[in-house]
Parts: sequence; C-alpha cells; structure tokens
Amino acid sequence: MSTLVVDEAIVPVVMRSIDLEKARIRRKVDAYAEELATFENGYGMSSTEFMSRYGAGELGDDEHWMRWEFLHCTRGELTRRLGLLEQVGDEGQNAS
Repeated sequence: MSTLVVDEAIVPVVMRSIDLEKARIRRKVDAYAEELATFENGYGMSSTEFMSRYGAGELGDDEHWMRWEFLHCTRGELTRRLGLLEQVGDEGQNAS
C-alpha cells in the first residue's frame, strides 16, 4: 500500500471528503440491494444463481436480465471501493 503525506491542516478536509464518499456509496449499495431483492424474489433465485445461469447463456439477453447483471456487478464494485475507503479512513484516524 502507498503512503500519502499531506499537511496536517488538510487531514480533516480529506477525512470529511472520504466520509461523504463512503456515505454516498452506502446509499447506492443499499438502493441496489433493494432492487436486487426485487429481482430475486420475483424470479425465485439468488443473484449468485442468476449470474451463473446468465453467464452460461441459459436466460437470454432481455433488458431486465441486463439490468439485474448491472445491479449485481455494480453493487460488487461499489462494495469493493467502500472497503478501500474504509481502510483509508481507518488509517487516517490512526494517524491523527
């Protein structure tokens, strides 16, 4: 992992920006999770099962399947980013 050195006066601004971004991402992840649950309940399968079947070409390429794939993949990417920001936030708090 890289180390970023910033003036101590800037740390609160950077940490606040990270906190705001984490909150924004959490809202999106929650919204995507709600929509994913609608798909899962409506089609009677988990997103993991859906992705396996969709990836195997069993479901076709209807628009609603593409939306489900987008939601699943995007939620995963946002969750990954949130984890990275959590690490930065934790390190920033330890440095203060």
